Amino acid sequence: IRTLLEIFSRYREVGPAPTECGCIKTLVLFKSEPQNLNDRHAVELLQDQAHSILAEYMNTTYPAQPMRFGRLLLVIPLLRMVRVETAEQLFFRETVGETNINNIIIDVYNTHRLPAM
Repeated sequence: IRTLLEIFSRYREVGPAPTECGCIKTLVLFKSEPQNLNDRHAVELLQDQAHSILAEYMNTTYPAQPMRFGRLLLVIPLLRMVRVETAEQLFFRETVGETNINNIIIDVYNTHRLPAM
């Protein structure tokens, strides 16, 4: 828990706006590294879109803070250090019960997936 509090403290120091939080969540949750990933291209596309949206938002909203983008990107590896089981226990257990959050994310992704072109 102590490590988690330190990570969140660093995150709060940056003070991300809601748009930035959404992009950061996307970058943290959707990783293209897992070996058993079925659609790596779709995940990479989501990552690219999140980076582009984040960069554009920050350039427009915070033009006087050019280092803000880099500071937010440096928080991502810290957030990824949080074990999935810890996040499930702390944030989702009351909402989803014993259901594995990875299964929920996969179901949501497959439900809203765009048809291949």
